[in-house]
Amino acid sequence: MPPRSLQQRLTLLEEKVAQLEASPVSTPRDELRHMHDDLARRLETVGNESRQRDEDLVRRIDTANEESRRHMRVLYEDLVTRIATIG
Repeated sequence: MPPRSLQQRLTLLEEKVAQLEASPVSTPRDELRHMHDDLARRLETVGNESRQRDEDLVRRIDTANEESRRHMRVLYEDLVTRIATIG
């Protein structure tokens, strides 16, 4: 193969650069940015799910506390009635 002229080599190089610029090649920085964005979305989802579970738990505890208070009031009123009956 005969050596190429400088003009031929430059033309070939320009064509290869144009092909590389047109191809969707990702850089490590792009990949890291994509991974970071994906991780951020996942963490946001986990955080939202965790907050929802916490809110559900607080509601359940509040409901149980209110039921306990009602039960204690009934028992107290029963006790007062019994003492009044005995006394």
